[in-house]
Amino acid sequence: GGEETRTEIHATQTLAAVRESEPSAETPVSSYVSTWEKQWKRFSAAHPVFCPFDEEGEIFAVKMDLRDFKILPRQYLPLANNSFLLHGYFNYKYLLFGYMEGEPRKWFLGVPGIFQNQEQLLAGLFGFGEFRTKHVTKQKTGEFGYWYRYLEL
Repeated sequence: GGEETRTEIHATQTLAAVRESEPSAETPVSSYVSTWEKQWKRFSAAHPVFCPFDEEGEIFAVKMDLRDFKILPRQYLPLANNSFLLHGYFNYKYLLFGYMEGEPRKWFLGVPGIFQNQEQLLAGLFGFGEFRTKHVTKQKTGEFGYWYRYLEL
């Protein structure tokens, strides 16, 4: 019966390792913020920062590549295989990573595209339910902009 004991010990150690890596309920919000700030520093050091939306002075982003997913926290890696995201990426050759100024800052991932009802349906299904046009416009249909989703930690 020595085999069972070893398995139990292994399971306990693994569980302990998982618990250590999970943010606990006591993790202060500021540590989440600093995690995104760190990602932002890495991205903005490698890519030019710009304002993707004309009307907003407080939204900043960088154009990122699929390879840049390795900079984001691990739980966002599966998004690199998101069909909707890949569709936008292969059409425009970039994605957006950025933030909207506020308390707290809202971090987002954006996929370039043209607003159409069918796209809106797909975008929503794949988790990119928000759309913002690049230029201020009353009519979104046919306009270039970004489908985006907020990133939580």
